[in-house]
Amino acid sequence: MSLVACPDCGHKVSAKAPTCVKCGAPIAAHTIEATSKKWKLMQLSGVALVTIGIAALCSADSPSDGNPAMKGLMLLAGLALMVWGRFGAWWNHA
Repeated sequence: MSLVACPDCGHKVSAKAPTCVKCGAPIAAHTIEATSKKWKLMQLSGVALVTIGIAALCSADSPSDGNPAMKGLMLLAGLALMVWGRFGAWWNHA
């Protein structure tokens, strides 16, 4: 067990202690993840699909370049993933 100095009062405290026993100042910063990785991945996938869909629709010079309905569907699916990811992050208070 190592001892560290309190950032406020300088008292020696255990490195595993959440707060200083003398002044109550926090010893170790605790990082809280604001949004779970599941929802972040869903939002990122949505952004990627929207970007690919927009690029595909913009690059369609002629009707023979592929099915424009499929490109539009990719764009809509990306938007749906983005919205669902944001809603899921909000709903779960993650």
